[in-house]
Amino acid sequence: MNISESGILLETHFPMASGQGIDLTLALAEELVELKGEVVHSRNAGNGISRTGIQFKALEPDALRGLKQFVVFFRQHQSLDDLDNL
Repeated sequence: MNISESGILLETHFPMASGQGIDLTLALAEELVELKGEVVHSRNAGNGISRTGIQFKALEPDALRGLKQFVVFFRQHQSLDDLDNL
């Protein structure tokens, strides 16, 4: 749903416990970015969906570089999606 250099908001089909550690892999073209994070909140969004906020932790330099590229890509495409909804 949203991503920044400090964290990500995901929709999941199950709630997650605050404080739970999590490993994520983001794919951008052929590059995989391995990230570690911690659940900071998980809220019921209805229809069996939870919105889960994850704060990234201790990112390696390569992971941070890849995350920055992913954030730019996500924001560019999110803007295009917003235009499609006008």
